[in-house]
Amino acid sequence: MGDSTFFANITDEYFLKAVEKNEQQFGSTDTLKVKLKTEQYLDKNGKLKSDYTVTKVLDHIKGSEEIELDLFDNND
Repeated sequence: MGDSTFFANITDEYFLKAVEKNEQQFGSTDTLKVKLKTEQYLDKNGKLKSDYTVTKVLDHIKGSEEIELDLFDNND
């Protein structure tokens, strides 16, 4: 959904098992390309709400990683 951030349940068993086995790891800067199921409803106050479910992870794009920079010469 572009640059929007939202929470979603993941029901892709293959992806979940890969995460459980530590074959897949993802962090806050990663992006997932997915098949997304969206359910919209009116809450008790009449506000439109949405629930999101990832049914299939199609692609996992790693985000930027932190690198350690040695800015000082420790040979003194």
